[in-house]
Amino acid sequence: MPQSIVPSSTIAARRCSCGSGLTLWDLEREFAVGGFAGKSMMKLRDIRGVLGDSYCRSLNRS
Repeated sequence: MPQSIVPSSTIAARRCSCGSGLTLWDLEREFAVGGFAGKSMMKLRDIRGVLGDSYCRSLNRS
């Protein structure tokens, strides 16, 4: 299947703001996670969600 050529300006506009070099398209890629969250493979979007829940959720303290 031929791949279309995407202008570099389009890619740069869609880069993650964290400076990692990842693009919005990488959120749908699957990565080996070695048992993280009980799974062997996860989409980057899901990895980010689990980490966000762990680190960004407020604590309910009495």
